[in-house]
Amino acid sequence: MKIHSWHFITSSIVLFLLDFLILANKTIFPSQDLGGVQKVIAIICALVFIVGIVWAIFEPFSKTTTQSEARGSRLALTTLEIVFNRLFAFLLVLSTLPLFLNILTLPTIIIFAIFASFIWFGKKYHPITNIIFLIVALGVYFVPITLIDWGIFRVLKEFRIGGFNFNQFSLLFCIAPLIFISFSIRNVLGNILTYFKIGARRNIYFFISLVIALIAPWIYPLLSR
Repeated sequence: MKIHSWHFITSSIVLFLLDFLILANKTIFPSQDLGGVQKVIAIICALVFIVGIVWAIFEPFSKTTTQSEARGSRLALTTLEIVFNRLFAFLLVLSTLPLFLNILTLPTIIIFAIFASFIWFGKKYHPITNIIFLIVALGVYFVPITLIDWGIFRVLKEFRIGGFNFNQFSLLFCIAPLIFISFSIRNVLGNILTYFKIGARRNIYFFISLVIALIAPWIYPLLSR
């Protein structure tokens, strides 16, 4: 049986849940002090989960089919694009966790979860879907709905007007929306680039478009009047 990255991820989650539901259950173990064992198992689960995630992110480099698929289809993602998509999908999920502190942001969390799944499992560009996500991203960026953590443009602009006062600026709540916005822009730029004959320079243009998409949403509010 061949071991895959998802085996590590799934087994670590299942073991952690069993650890939490059984060993940490006072009803099952009312008098036994298993706190130490529980912590050790939790740490092992966390390490195995991280190994699985890292393996899953960089797994495309070990496959030779992706490059041939990229050559066969104009819209197919290259290995490098898949790896970076998975990396930022994981970062998006991770940076979304602080949003759970406000239950009203649940619609935004669901959108981010769908988008993270989309770029994690995606193997090619989907023009219509990318445009839809871009429209939603522009709403998250420009439409000021504080209850669901929308209006990042206004938040960053107020941060600039307030003299870059970090005491009143919660960076944690801006990271997830900015990753979502940046990669929505990057996907559309990537779609556009596929219609040009750039050949072996595709990865170079990918990095250029990635840098532009990551920097622009941060810089624009800080420079606009």
